[in-house]
Amino acid sequence: MPETIENWGRNVRFTPEEVFKPPTEAELLAFLNKHNNPDRSVRALGAKYSWSEVVACNDVLIDLGGLDTGVHVHHEAGGKAWAEIGANGRVKQVLSELDRQGGYTLPAYGILDALSIAGSVATATHGSGRASLAHYVTGVRAAAYDAARNEARIYEWNDGIELQAARCALGCMGLLLSLRFDLEPRFLLEEQLQKCESISEALKKQDEYPLQQFYLVPWSWRWLAQCRRRAEEGRNASWYAGVYRWYRYIVVEVVFHKILTWLTKLPFKKRAAMYALYRWVFPVLTLSFLKKGLKVTDRAERLLTLSHDLFQHLEMELFVPAEHVGDAAEFVKEVLRYCGSKLPKVPSSLREKLEQTGGRPELERLRNSYVHDYLITFRHVLPDETLISMSGGDKGDEKKARYAISLITYDSDHYPFLAVCRFLAVAMAKLFDARPHWGKICPLGAGQLEELYPRLAEFREQCLAVDPKGVFQNEFTRQKLGC
Repeated sequence: MPETIENWGRNVRFTPEEVFKPPTEAELLAFLNKHNNPDRSVRALGAKYSWSEVVACNDVLIDLGGLDTGVHVHHEAGGKAWAEIGANGRVKQVLSELDRQGGYTLPAYGILDALSIAGSVATATHGSGRASLAHYVTGVRAAAYDAARNEARIYEWNDGIELQAARCALGCMGLLLSLRFDLEPRFLLEEQLQKCESISEALKKQDEYPLQQFYLVPWSWRWLAQCRRRAEEGRNASWYAGVYRWYRYIVVEVVFHKILTWLTKLPFKKRAAMYALYRWVFPVLTLSFLKKGLKVTDRAERLLTLSHDLFQHLEMELFVPAEHVGDAAEFVKEVLRYCGSKLPKVPSSLREKLEQTGGRPELERLRNSYVHDYLITFRHVLPDETLISMSGGDKGDEKKARYAISLITYDSDHYPFLAVCRFLAVAMAKLFDARPHWGKICPLGAGQLEELYPRLAEFREQCLAVDPKGVFQNEFTRQKLGC
């Protein structure tokens, strides 16, 4: 009997007719030849940490865990090092293995190290202060179709538009087998928590702390910056770095999130509960570090990653050009305040922008419908050399750095959050050129996304070249990419 696949966030479920785990690449190619049919979809099973339906497939799901998931480090003259990494390897294991094989690390990665390398690349997963991981891919091996011979084969892309397309392809350029990255020496990171009076103050810290991320704290509407930069050469990890890691894990990642999850289940007075949490409880949890101005120096992967998968949640992330981030932040704040209030009228601060989008009636319907329950996170992402990543896909000299604005809920009732996400995604696409993350809640359709991604048509051409029958497409890619 077919097994139902459920993503980690429990908002996506599907039942494929068949799950195939090829033991060799030759058997994978033979299987693809058998399923070279436009009426059936073939998708790759990743780590199931996507909140969108990018993986969902009711036909054939491929589990690549039986193929090589290893890390193979190579050295060149002059000290340069690069690695060929099995696409199904998990980020945490990859980082550990790179360190073991010579003290190396990846150029970038997201905060969740449970993701697969292939999934991280396919959806352009990012951290803060650098481009996405996809940008740093220097070579791809993938199984796809040869249109001329009408059969499956292994492609190797090391440059050109094919590589740009494969770097963030949402599974549409075939099944990723291995990825190549230039490596960097492992480094230490310095981190300090600082209060900010405004987003302008947080943005001014960017030059001094290029790897920082900062937060808008809901219901107190204060700003908090996690100031980060590379530690100076010769520095050692702080003697209290281990204590800080345990504090962060127990107090922030476990205790705080347990309280938060419990409060989201309250049948009434939810706004008062969130107000109390962020006005009084949250400051107490961070007080000692803010008051003493404590700086912690530790291994980068220990500070840049979190156990964000301990408690189920839903997330939407919108990428806005850096020049719009201040206005976008104010818009998000005012919308969330209004949706969690009983105000009879839309605030004047929103009316002018709503006139540009025509969204006032929809926002009025959202009044007093949703109480936001988690910090709004801002991360600076440099431009990618890709066709459709959220911080790439710009033409010519128009390449823009963007800020990723992350909205998360821990409430098990998803509908109010999804309704607000849809409003914000549509309005902010019109107002701020905001692009939703492909692997998270993505409320926009193909027409809206076509306006946001000027190289989307080029991407479709590359997909057609290696998948003329659309075997690697699913409902999500057809609806979002117009494939």
